Amino acid sequence: MRGGKYARERELDLADYWAVVWKRRLAVLLVSLAVTSGSLVYSFTITDRYESRAVIMPVSRSAEQGAGGASAIAERFGSIPGISLPASASSAEITSLLKSNQLRARVLEERGLLERLFTGARGARDDRGKPTTWDGLRALDSILEVKSELKDNTITLSGAHPDPQVAADLVGHMVSALMDHMTGEARRVALANKAYLEAQLDASPDPIIRQKIYSLIARQMETAMMSEMREGFAFRVVDPPRVPDMKISPDRRGMVRAGFLLSLAAGVAAAFLLESRSRRASEKPGAKDL
Repeated sequence: MRGGKYARERELDLADYWAVVWKRRLAVLLVSLAVTSGSLVYSFTITDRYESRAVIMPVSRSAEQGAGGASAIAERFGSIPGISLPASASSAEITSLLKSNQLRARVLEERGLLERLFTGARGARDDRGKPTTWDGLRALDSILEVKSELKDNTITLSGAHPDPQVAADLVGHMVSALMDHMTGEARRVALANKAYLEAQLDASPDPIIRQKIYSLIARQMETAMMSEMREGFAFRVVDPPRVPDMKISPDRRGMVRAGFLLSLAAGVAAAFLLESRSRRASEKPGAKDL
C-alpha cells in the first residue's frame, strides 16, 4: 500500500511537470527557436578548416655501423675527447625539431609561406603592412600539431588551414626542412670529427691507435657521404602529405544538434521560471484585487 502511494505521488509530480511545460509551451518554443537559430547562424560564421598530415619514422642504425672503430678504441684506450659520433635520430629529437621556432621560422622565411598563412588582417605587422615572422610563429602554434607514437615508433605531423593547398604545402615544407637540417647537421659534425681525427694522427705514434683512427676517419667520411643522399638518412617518410578533399571542422550538424538539445533544456528552465514567478505573484496579498 505504501509503495503504491509513493508511485502515485511520483506520477502526480511528473504530470505536474508536464502540465507546466505544456502550459508554457509557447515560451519553450520561442527559446528553442532562438537558441537553435543562433547556433545555426554561428556555425556558418566559422571558417572551414582542412587538415593534411605526414607520417615519418626515425631510421635506426646499428651500434656497430655507427661506432665500430670508436667502441674498440674506447674499450682499449678510453674515449677520445672532442669526438661526437653519428647516432640514430630519436623520436624525441625529431619531435623537438618539428616544434622548434628555428625550423618553423626557416620554413616561413625560405619557403614563402608567411603571406599564404593569413587570409585577413591579423597579428603584428611591419612598416609595409606585411605579417612578421613572429606573427607566423604564433599562427603555427594553432596550425601545426606533432604527435609521437612510441608503440609504432612513428611521428605524425599535421597542419590545418582554411586553404587545403596551404595545409599540404606547409606540412611538406616542414618535412623537407627537417630533412635538410638533420642531414646538414650530420655532415657538419662528421667533417668536424674528420678534421679533428686527422690532427690526432701526428700525435699518436702507436700503430694500433693510428689504425683505429683511420677506421674512425673512414666512418666519418661514410656518414658525410650518406648525409648527402638525404633520403632515408635520419628518417623515412611513411606517408607523405596530400591535399585534403574534405574539411575537418566545423561540424555544423553537430553544432545544430547540440544547440537544439541546449535550447530544449533552456526552454524548460524558462517555463518553470515563469511558472514560479507567476505563482509567487498570485500568492502576494492583494494580488486577486489587482
